Order: sequence, then structure tokens, then C-alpha cells
Amino acid sequence: AQAATLRQSQGPQQDATILGQRYAATLAAARLRDAALLSEGLRQLLAAPPPDPVARQALDWLHLEALLLLPADALSPAMRDDFIRLATAAIASDQRPGLLLGAQAALRLGPDAQRQATQRLQTWTALHPRDALAWQTLAGLHQAQQQPVRAARAEAEARLAHLDAPGALDRLRAAQQLARQQPQVDHIELSILDARVRQTEALVREQARETR
Repeated sequence: AQAATLRQSQGPQQDATILGQRYAATLAAARLRDAALLSEGLRQLLAAPPPDPVARQALDWLHLEALLLLPADALSPAMRDDFIRLATAAIASDQRPGLLLGAQAALRLGPDAQRQATQRLQTWTALHPRDALAWQTLAGLHQAQQQPVRAARAEAEARLAHLDAPGALDRLRAAQQLARQQPQVDHIELSILDARVRQTEALVREQARETR
């Protein structure tokens, strides 16, 4: 069905129904890891980008998401150029979809991009502490940068965002233990962890009282 949709060349390029069908077919091709069909879908979509800037931004995010779904070695040189351009813009974005996609892309781009994406997500989570997916994505970036303590704390914050205080407490205590085992103890990080453990312990006790 996806192939049939993308092989059809009839119809006005800006028709909303046709654009929606091509959008869905292109995303499906990416998820099926069909590089040829994905390339054709993106070619059709990008040949006549929608005039609305919001729709064009959504198309950019689809483009990047589609490229992320393909193995890095399956990307053509042109696709790799597009990937770098879109990922750089996503990392710098103030919008949540861009930030999250940019963080995923940074895992492929290397240490500099990972550091930048980490800073952006740290700012985002400070402003949106209940964004569980952002915290989990941040944990992945910390792991990629060999920062297990910060990764464990981010995982704990993700569990808190999911209202899993006992699970969060387990991860925070694990992070405390990891922090104390580091060759060079980060006293600032450890003090943050100690404070979060105390706060989460209090939350667990409060929840236990409420369930009695």
C-alpha cells in the first residue's frame, strides 16, 4: 500500500489529503527500513514543500525521524548531508519534538553534538521536570558520554515523572553508590543526589501513609 501511494504521481502537489497519504507512506517506509521507498517518499514530499511554516517544520521533523530509523550505513551521501543539517537544526530548536529528535541524532554525530544536546535537554528538563521522555532521552545521552551517575539520576527523574517514587528512589540510591565509587567524586552532583534522595524518601513515606 505504501509503495502504491508513493508511485502515484497524479493529483495536485499541495492537496492536503495527498500530502497526508505521502507523509504516512514515507514514515511507514522508514519503519520498514525500505531505503529506496523512503528516498522516493522524501523526494516527493520535498519537491513541493507546504507553504505553511508550521507544516514545513513538521516535514523537517519527519525527514529527520525517517533518517534516524535507517541504519547509518544505509544512508546515501545526500541523505547523510541532510541528516547533519536537520540534526543540527533540531538540537538548536526550542520545540520539544526537535529537541528530542536532535538528542537521538546526536548519538550518531559524536561527542560535540552530544554535549550540545545534553545542555539543551538539561535546560528543557529544568523548565519541564515532569517530561519523562525528555529525562529518559537525557539519560541516554549521559550513558553515551560515559556519565553513569548522571544517567542514573536522569532515569530516576523519569520514574518520578511517571509517579513511580519507589522506582525513582532505587535509581537515586544506585546513583549515590556509583558517585561514591568514582575515582574523582563530583561533590556537587553528590550533594544534588543526597537532596533528591531525601525528598524522594519523604514522598515514598507520604504515599505509604496515604495507602494505609
